[in-house]
Amino acid sequence: MLSRSVALLLAASSTLVNAAKSPYPPFSGNMFQKYNLEAEGIKATFIPYGARLTNLYVKDRDGAWQDVVVGYDNPKAYVEALADGNNYFGPIVGRYANRFVCLTMLFFQC
Repeated sequence: MLSRSVALLLAASSTLVNAAKSPYPPFSGNMFQKYNLEAEGIKATFIPYGARLTNLYVKDRDGAWQDVVVGYDNPKAYVEALADGNNYFGPIVGRYANRFVCLTMLFFQC
């Protein structure tokens, strides 16, 4: 059920739109402003700070909406928690992104 809902959300977000009339609001410069995506049976909320998924609502077996993402209600708490070294909740961009120098990977073919 959850994988089907995520697939619907991704399909809804990747629908082709007219570039002159975008359904997405312009970036305000506020890295804590919440952006919402919705599809049938699923709702997601993101903030630009780390492209974080802050909320993912799906319906439980009784039909009530439940948030299934671990995180904070206040988006600014993500910065405070990261500064304290307590956690790293919800970012799309990993904390080691672009920090590997001269990395070599070996792949063996069987």
